[in-house]
Amino acid sequence: KVALVGRPNVGKSSLFNQLVGDERSVISDIPGTTRDTIDTLVKYADKVYLFMDTAGLRRKTRIKTRLERYGVKRALRAIRHTDIALLLIEAPESITDQDIKIVNYATECGKCVLIAVNKWDLMPATSEFKREYIENIKQRLRFASFLPVITISALRGKGLKQIFRMLNILYQEYTHRISTGQLNRFMADICSKYQPPLYQNRPIKLYYITQVDIKPPTFVIFTNYPQAIPQNYKRFLINQLRQLDFNSTPLKLLFRERRKG
Repeated sequence: KVALVGRPNVGKSSLFNQLVGDERSVISDIPGTTRDTIDTLVKYADKVYLFMDTAGLRRKTRIKTRLERYGVKRALRAIRHTDIALLLIEAPESITDQDIKIVNYATECGKCVLIAVNKWDLMPATSEFKREYIENIKQRLRFASFLPVITISALRGKGLKQIFRMLNILYQEYTHRISTGQLNRFMADICSKYQPPLYQNRPIKLYYITQVDIKPPTFVIFTNYPQAIPQNYKRFLINQLRQLDFNSTPLKLLFRERRKG
């Protein structure tokens, strides 16, 4: 499931039409009003995708009509019920505060996010400019700098193959499982190099780790002081887990108590 989200007038309709275009096989189409979500099943390269086209997300202060407010609720509900939020932003304007709120909402819901920068054909065609542009977006998304950013032109149909390729990669990571044995060997190696900090002059011990869920991949570490794990060490562990083919998906890490003996 892929929810196409973004502010009004960033080219979502053009991109949606390209994604479900003639080269792809539309299995079924469930249209609502122009401000409702349109759910379309599409087959592309032997894979089936459910695209949810949503009303543009506006700031609450700019939502004037009851129908627009309903559209925003539909968009947020689509994010909650999707696997991947495909966030479309405008290249000339770059990422806005509202876009950042959308990313934050999606990641808080444990959803993958693919950021597609539209109208890239209007920007300077140099690799250095592109690198700096994407780096600026990641700087503004420090809380989710792992998210992939691609450049497209919805009007010209450029970047569509890249979108489908990234959607496949994200979904593979989102549903990826690691065996408990591999996880514990990995954690033992990490802890041998970077021990958890002391808690009240006592060592924090990480006994073992296991993966308990997917969508998003969720891990539980059993420890003697679960409430004492600092946020910076938790972030460190999550970043280390990304080495196990979790490059671009949100991860959830929980700590539970297990007293030795």
